[in-house]
Amino acid sequence: MREHVEILFPVTSRIPKVRDWSVDGIIGNVNSVPSSKKTMLASAKSKAHEAFKNGNYLIAARIYGEAMELDPFNATLRSNSSLCWIRFGNGTQALKDAQACRMMRPGWAKGCHREGTALMLLKHYSTCCCERKILRAGYHSTSLVVCECNLPLSSRVQISLAISPAPWLRSML
Repeated sequence: MREHVEILFPVTSRIPKVRDWSVDGIIGNVNSVPSSKKTMLASAKSKAHEAFKNGNYLIAARIYGEAMELDPFNATLRSNSSLCWIRFGNGTQALKDAQACRMMRPGWAKGCHREGTALMLLKHYSTCCCERKILRAGYHSTSLVVCECNLPLSSRVQISLAISPAPWLRSML
């Protein structure tokens, strides 16, 4: 990293927020920012998780929203936010976060799961599912609803829609 800073330093304009305008000062500033950002992000995740566990889905979604401002390309935060909106009953916002999650991590089954659940909440069944089966999981006794997302055949992903399903979904099981 030092070599890059030394190469760019002579042709870079001064950044007012960096107090020590030297190669060492710039490296020190770069190294200090992520740790405070990481601390704030970890705190936000913890608070959101606690709110979710307590059933405060709207508060959890708002906190995940703040965390996404710190780390806008974190697919896990988008997925968690989508789940909060699903539990709160806001399918539109859940779908928005789920689709953003899928854009960041296209092959991730959890993103597909969130999108399918949001589409079901919005009653967009034809978009969401082309197949619906009830399965008995081999490792525990929970029934799972498995749905294939309406994706191109080459990238179809099976997702389960019954991992702690929302009340509106339980009636469908």
